[in-house]
Amino acid sequence: MPFTSTRASFSVSAFGGIGGASRPGFDFTYTPAVNVTDVNLRTLALAAGWNGTVPLSATVIINPGILVCQNTGAAALDTGTLPANSSLTLINSGNITGKGGNASAGGLLPGNGTPGGNAINTNANVVIFNNPSGVIAGAGGGGAGGISYSSSVITVPGSGGGGGGGCSPGTGGSGGTAGGRTGNSGQPGTATLGGAGGAATIIP
Repeated sequence: MPFTSTRASFSVSAFGGIGGASRPGFDFTYTPAVNVTDVNLRTLALAAGWNGTVPLSATVIINPGILVCQNTGAAALDTGTLPANSSLTLINSGNITGKGGNASAGGLLPGNGTPGGNAINTNANVVIFNNPSGVIAGAGGGGAGGISYSSSVITVPGSGGGGGGGCSPGTGGSGGTAGGRTGNSGQPGTATLGGAGGAATIIP
């Protein structure tokens, strides 16, 4: 049977427990009511009165329709640095998703795109109840740009790579130049799909 938030009640209390069980440390529950980005449990628990030294027993409840998205943080949901014996219980019915990687531009020596982001980053023991509506997904990486080439016979300006898909989509890469011509740019990603790389341009 899938675990749902109606099977138990949770509260924030120092040196308390879930469902009446006694556990050492500080119990902290986080249930966002709206979409959020870059959730850091250490920061939130400190704001709720945790002293930062005793073990943290965190419970995170993501309800249906709620999006937890990575923007600039280490992950969409990050525990931060926690003391030994800390734990995280995640009850997810929403969407926890990383940020899409940015694509690289076309050019003589095009680099790789940046990696896609992480959904969850933790240094605590974790128990996850992922309900049927729940999605936990890392994002796609950005594509590499194409190589620009020019000779007396042919000119090929490198096209830009496509951006990675994610809740915060990656950008497409710009087209490179060759022989005074500019290649096509790649497309940004979307929430669910990677963007298309720029179409090839071949000039005889």
